[in-house]
Amino acid sequence: MDKQILLLGTLPPPVGGVTIHTKRLMNELRKENVLYSFIDIRPRKKLAFVFILGKLFICKEKIIHYQLNNWKESAVLANLMRLRKKRFISTIHSFPVEYKELKISSKWLIRLANHGISCFVAPGETIKKRLLDAGIKEEKIKIFHTFLPPSGEEIHEDIPEEINEYLRGSGNFKIILANAYKLYLNSNGEDIYGLDMCITACKRIEYTKFIFVCPLIGDRIYYEKCLRQIKKEGLSDRFLIYRKNISLVCLFKEVDVFVRPTITDSYGISVAEALSLGIPAVASDVCERAPGALLFPKGNQEEFIKRIEEAFNTGEKHSIKIRNYKRELYDM
Repeated sequence: MDKQILLLGTLPPPVGGVTIHTKRLMNELRKENVLYSFIDIRPRKKLAFVFILGKLFICKEKIIHYQLNNWKESAVLANLMRLRKKRFISTIHSFPVEYKELKISSKWLIRLANHGISCFVAPGETIKKRLLDAGIKEEKIKIFHTFLPPSGEEIHEDIPEEINEYLRGSGNFKIILANAYKLYLNSNGEDIYGLDMCITACKRIEYTKFIFVCPLIGDRIYYEKCLRQIKKEGLSDRFLIYRKNISLVCLFKEVDVFVRPTITDSYGISVAEALSLGIPAVASDVCERAPGALLFPKGNQEEFIKRIEEAFNTGEKHSIKIRNYKRELYDM
């Protein structure tokens, strides 16, 4: 039987919301008995994109599902596949700014992408609204939360010795986990993932220890500033920034609370992961979150600390419905 779906994306490493979702989507399609192909469109070799284009021009799959946040790339690929009468689906994992704030060139790319893309997948109402503001017709948008259940392999992955060593002798300390795909500031000088808020929370809640997983450093000057702040506040024994790739799922069994104090987000797969495994989750209110998350106003340090302290008294598993991709998205 011919394969029906062609996935375009990339897999871990690095470990991030997009790569984890793509990996789990492949597992979900196997469960649904959907035959698919996969092309990694982030190879680093020269002329790789030309090779990818060649593969696309001879592919037999009728549905192309694009998984990355690159409007230029998706606009080009979608319109080329439109010439071949393919159905091109694009999951919009993030849309960090209001449409009116985008540059003219970005707006032009979105209009070009809209011409070729058959269906836009939004992780939640926040992204859907921004797509509507960008002129995407509502009938072209489907909401599918990007959380998919982790595999047993992820859950039982060995915890690195560096983290085990840090956790030894924690005694009565409460362990808090946070993460960032990449550490960087926005154009207003704000920390996208809230490392600064976590450092302050650690100082204020003296019975806590933090693990902040961040494999990529986009802004080294800011990173080094944070390291100096941790040392200055006497938190070196209570605040670990872990710089290697790791699936957060295996760490949940060792922590008391997961926090996601981001100033922009689309849904937050890691929030849903924590809740589904019985770990309380505290998150900013910048987007729709999984049921059961304790929310606080974006950037509000006092409310962030209150929600963390509240989270220590909760901890129940939350069932998150997984929709059928074959039936509801691919219409098979």
